[in-house]
Amino acid sequence: MEQKTSTIINEAPVGDVEAAVDGFFGLVYLHPTDYLLVIGSLTLFAIYGLSVYAGIKWIQKKFN
Repeated sequence: MEQKTSTIINEAPVGDVEAAVDGFFGLVYLHPTDYLLVIGSLTLFAIYGLSVYAGIKWIQKKFN
């Protein structure tokens, strides 16, 4: 049987560094609506976290 040699770059095995770079550029070059979705989610988490923090500080101040 004859072994097939391929010169197509897409069939080459992907190394760790190349996979990391591809993942990074996959995150960097998202569609603008994806950025808005991520920013909106993180904003909601930040508001929730700061509200809980402010509530705890208010309770501590009330009892001191």
